[in-house]
Amino acid sequence: MSKPIAILALCLAAAFPGNGYTQSDPASRVADAFSASLGLRTWFSTGQTAKTLYDIGGSAAVSRLSYNGLDAGAVEGFGELGLYRAFLKGNVGIGGIRNGSLRDEDFEPFTFPYSSTDSDQHDGDLDYATIDLGFYLFDSEWAKLGGFVGYNWLHQTVNAFGCEQMASSFICNPSIPTSVMAITQENDWRSLRLGLNWEVALGEHWALSGEGHGCRESRSTAPTPIGCGSARISAISPGHCQRMATGMAISSRGSLSIARQSG
Repeated sequence: MSKPIAILALCLAAAFPGNGYTQSDPASRVADAFSASLGLRTWFSTGQTAKTLYDIGGSAAVSRLSYNGLDAGAVEGFGELGLYRAFLKGNVGIGGIRNGSLRDEDFEPFTFPYSSTDSDQHDGDLDYATIDLGFYLFDSEWAKLGGFVGYNWLHQTVNAFGCEQMASSFICNPSIPTSVMAITQENDWRSLRLGLNWEVALGEHWALSGEGHGCRESRSTAPTPIGCGSARISAISPGHCQRMATGMAISSRGSLSIARQSG
C-alpha cells in the first residue's frame, strides 16, 4: 500500500470507527451509527432593546426609543439527527413578550423643548429558528466534543400603549390612556453561528450536555432566549437511538434546562 493511501485509510478509520460488523451487514452498521433526538421545552427570558434616529449627517441624535424590562416566554421544539460523527440539529420557537416599558425621547433642537414620554409594553411577539450542521471531533462512550456552523433568525414585535410626558414638552400632554396603542415596532435579527457542543455521561442513563458559540449578528441588541451558551441534563434511553424530551429553562444570554428522555 502506498503512503498516501495508507494515510487516507487511517483518517477514514478514525472518522468512522468499526463496531464489530462485517461488510456483509451494512444495514446493522448504519442503524447503529444513526441517532435521533426530538423534544419540547419552555423558555423564559428578559432583556432590552433600543433604536436611535440621527439627523441626515449622522452626528446628532433626533429621537431614541428605549424598551426595558421585556419579559418573554416561548415554547420551543428542538431536535438532532446524527450519522456516525456528523450531526444536524435545530430548533423552532414561538412566544410572546408579556411585559415591559418604553421611553421615547426627542432631543433639542429638533424638538423643543426636550421630550421624554413613558409607555407600557405588552402583547408583543417573539419567533425564532436555528439550524446547525456539525461533526464530533471526539466521540467515546463517556464524552464527546464537536464543532458546528449554523444560522439563526429571530423576529420580534413590541407594542407600546399609552403615553405620559415626563419632561416639560407639549407632547402627550395631557396623557394618552394605556388602552390606546401608541407605537408598534418590528425587528428581525439574522446571525451566523460558529461554535462547539459537548456531552459528558453521568452514569448509565444520564448525561450533561451543552454548547457555546460566537454570533455574527446583523443587529446587536435583542431580548432573545437563544443564548451564546447552554447546558442540558438529560436521561438517556439504553438504545440511545430515539429520544423524546420535555424541559424548562430560564435564560437571558445563556440557559440551563432539565429534560427527561425516553426511547
